[in-house]
Amino acid sequence: GAMATKRKDPDVQDDGTKPRDDAAGHGKPVNRVGYEELESIYAQGNEDASVTRSVEEQQTPRYEKLSITFEKEYGKKPDFFVRAPGRVNLIGEHIDYEGYSVMPMAIKLDVVVAVAVTDDSTIRAANTNSKYEKGSFDNDPELPVNTAKHSWINYIHCGYKGIFEHMGDKLDFSGRPKKQNTALAQLKERGLQLFFDGAVPQGSGLSSSSALVVASAIATMHALGLSLSQQEVSKLTCTCERHIGTLSGGMDQAISVMGEAGVAKHVQFNPVRATSV
Repeated sequence: GAMATKRKDPDVQDDGTKPRDDAAGHGKPVNRVGYEELESIYAQGNEDASVTRSVEEQQTPRYEKLSITFEKEYGKKPDFFVRAPGRVNLIGEHIDYEGYSVMPMAIKLDVVVAVAVTDDSTIRAANTNSKYEKGSFDNDPELPVNTAKHSWINYIHCGYKGIFEHMGDKLDFSGRPKKQNTALAQLKERGLQLFFDGAVPQGSGLSSSSALVVASAIATMHALGLSLSQQEVSKLTCTCERHIGTLSGGMDQAISVMGEAGVAKHVQFNPVRATSV
């Protein structure tokens, strides 16, 4: 599923703990994986030589090229990368809006974003596809998404806002009061530089838009030093994507966050959770 990727650090969980062994996924933190461990992301235990070779020949150069492109645009190397996959749906078309369960599967096609944290008050985004113009918005989380102008930047804005809206809630999913996080107090002192590379074809029905929202949200989360569970990220990205005017039921975001290689997921809602099938 979706994850943040540091440039050099070894594999760790967001909170430093061992991931849960169950398949439900709702309590697992969003993974951070080392830059040099792309094989663990794209192969995930598949020992087929062709799969390993595909990672070496396609994904490693892709991340390296994105890093170079980022540096040309912003004058420095990215601090980390974020990946969010697209999806196919096997059972349950357009019923997640009403809370009914569905059975999607995450796919290898994904959105990858290179990220750097800045000391100014602007969120800047660029895309390797020249079709999508560069854009920016202020880092004030209260700023509304500019739906008057149809732009891919709006999906980035949705994911950014979603993190702060979620952290603004007084209670977490267990009903306990949230601890104060100093990162939120430093909000107005931070901006982001983002460079996206999308392999999910637009308009293909593979949920490229939700992958953008998920990638943006996880980038914001990681930049602020926050640690959220897969359940939290799935829920908040479903909610925040509605800022753009779409009626999101939650399937697309949940499978992008909770998906695993080689299995479909039985995704249920209220609360959102996913079980391997």
